[in-house]
Amino acid sequence: MPILDQDTVVGIIALIGRQPFVVGPEEQMLLENFAAQAAIAICNARLYAQVQHHATALEHRITAQEKAEASLRLLSRAIEHTADSVMITDTHGVILFVNPAFERLTGYSREEAVGNTPRLLKSGQHSPEFYKTLWTTICAGQTFQATFVNRRKDGTLYYEEKILTPVKDDQGHIVHFVSTGRDITERKQAEEERERLQEQVRQMQKIQAIGTLAGGIAHDFNNILAAILGYTELALFDVPPESKIWPHLQAVLEAGDRAKHLVQQILTFSRQHEQERKPVSLRLLLKETLKLLRATLPATIEIRQSCRTAHDMILADPTQLHQVLLNLCTNAEYAMRERGGVLEVSLDTVEIDATVAAAHPPLQPGSYVRLTVRDTGPGMPPEVVERIFEPYFTTKPEGEGTGLGLAVVHGIVASHGGTITVESRVGKGTTFTIYLPSLTASTETNSSVPEPVPRGTERILFVDDEEALARLGYQILTHLGYEVTVRTSSLEALEAFRAAPYRFDLVITDQTMPQMTGEAFSQAIREIRPDIPIILCTGFSHTMSKEKARQLGINAFLLKPLTTADLGKVIRQVLASAESMTGQE
Repeated sequence: MPILDQDTVVGIIALIGRQPFVVGPEEQMLLENFAAQAAIAICNARLYAQVQHHATALEHRITAQEKAEASLRLLSRAIEHTADSVMITDTHGVILFVNPAFERLTGYSREEAVGNTPRLLKSGQHSPEFYKTLWTTICAGQTFQATFVNRRKDGTLYYEEKILTPVKDDQGHIVHFVSTGRDITERKQAEEERERLQEQVRQMQKIQAIGTLAGGIAHDFNNILAAILGYTELALFDVPPESKIWPHLQAVLEAGDRAKHLVQQILTFSRQHEQERKPVSLRLLLKETLKLLRATLPATIEIRQSCRTAHDMILADPTQLHQVLLNLCTNAEYAMRERGGVLEVSLDTVEIDATVAAAHPPLQPGSYVRLTVRDTGPGMPPEVVERIFEPYFTTKPEGEGTGLGLAVVHGIVASHGGTITVESRVGKGTTFTIYLPSLTASTETNSSVPEPVPRGTERILFVDDEEALARLGYQILTHLGYEVTVRTSSLEALEAFRAAPYRFDLVITDQTMPQMTGEAFSQAIREIRPDIPIILCTGFSHTMSKEKARQLGINAFLLKPLTTADLGKVIRQVLASAESMTGQE
């Protein structure tokens, strides 16, 4: 008997017996009813199995969806809480999403950023080629990584290490771009500060090396100058003023004196010498500086000089002020080198009241000499003017400036109780103005008649390893009336002194000598005779200074070249002081 489900056979009922039998009408009806019930049961079982299968599949789908949703929630929380900024854009660069880190870093809220483009962060620090490379790379399906300098909403700049990655669909088409960035501003600033400090160290090492070289040059040059100036003075002693060669010798003396001051500048630069401050005519100093500059300035630059005051005297270190003038004028020349122009330098006096003094420390109310250096060069923008006196700041190309010139000028002016200001406009040139305290009329030095050179008859041991200077010392001291014994070896001089220590009233020795330095020689003769007066001379020395000489008990420390007048005056002062000490004992 077939079991039917809508004409579809789903089973069979078979009757099996041991003996043959015939199915009657009643049995037939019973079998048909049973087959119908079996068909319903089989159909329900099949439906149940299908329902179970669909239920299991649905359960699996729901579980997968829940897991996916959980993963999305986890990813969303990670993006929301990460310290790195995240930005998602469409393929046209329109921002679709930013995370809180982006908001904190840029200052733009999510509402301000979404719908905008990353151009709102552009700082102008990157070239068009940079952005072209960026878009070419990510549109080709590749990752772009670089350090960006972007601009926050408040206008400040920040550094960001950024990775831009294309997002593709199942077909491999780019549908979005994701940008992740890490703020490295502090690290970058620390690196820049380290580089700046390293550059300062390199500059200081350069300056130290130049200073050492300058000191060596100064030593040799001073010895040469000592011979030139000394023998010229000796010649002037023997030539009457009405002689034709008198003015020529005077010119040599003046040129040698200028060279002497030039060496003093070199020594000042090498930090080995600083002159004592004395009354200085700023007008004469300016005249000398401009005279030196005229020979080096191109013909396209015109110098205009004016002095509208008779009270130009200041208390200053002339070498340092010469450095100030030279620096300002050469800076002006550099600014006008290409197109030419006018270099205008003027002097006048002004009265500073309490209000003006308060606005320009360290000025005090009183009379000041005002020096103005003006050029007609291209000028400077405000951001450069603000930093112009900072150490190591320079607008010159690498290798053409250390950035120390104006910083040194500022320091020198301030150390003299003055101040320096700068005014500049792009296209209008630059003006530097210096205010220095003026000396009162009572303290100004008038042109004076040279005092006669002090003379004497004492016995002097003169020691210098340079034979030319030894001969010169002998002639100058003999001319001044002294009895002189000369030695060109410190060891020979020590033997001569040991043989007759009381034969000499004074010892004048050079510092830089072979075999035994002037310092060691002085200590050796002091062991023989502690009261012997000593004058120590040097053209330059790394190991000796005025302060150290004083600590060693040296009576006088002099820098070559010496004039006859200076040497004669110091000799009398040292001998008088020694005689006074002997009298007290």
